[in-house]
Amino acid sequence: MTSNVFGQCVRRSNSRENLMQNYCGMMRRALPLLLLTLAIFLSLSIDARAQFETATVLGTVRDVNEAVAAGATLTLTNIETGIVSTTTADEGGDYQFTGVKIGVYKVAGTREGFSTTIVENVRVVVNARQRVDLVLQPELPRKSSSPARRSCSNQNRACAAKSSTGSRSSTYP
Repeated sequence: MTSNVFGQCVRRSNSRENLMQNYCGMMRRALPLLLLTLAIFLSLSIDARAQFETATVLGTVRDVNEAVAAGATLTLTNIETGIVSTTTADEGGDYQFTGVKIGVYKVAGTREGFSTTIVENVRVVVNARQRVDLVLQPELPRKSSSPARRSCSNQNRACAAKSSTGSRSSTYP
């Protein structure tokens, strides 16, 4: 009589049974270790993949006099999915969006007293640090009593109202 891996007594009758018992005991010990190793490997490969499929969008927000626009609100919008992220510029006017998925984005910046500046078609590529600097324009005072100008066709069939928005749009490749 001998004992197996689990301390149980096993009667050995021939060499074939002995080989099977040794093999089964070895597999019982090795299987948990193999599964643990596989789980660790898979978790590390998923983390590594996530690091390389994202990027960072960063920049500085200034006004037309090149003064930093601390406290400006910035939004990053994925054009394809519509997912929006928001952040605030720090005291140096700097902002940063991290963990940005690859794709095409729109960056908008605004602050009280300024019109919204929009940068469209910002292409974010894998593992990049995409810089998008914004210049905020002062907001123009609005006249509340003047009606919008209209231009009409010769026969008055179609009229289109024309208005001014006060926002500025820039595009960076």
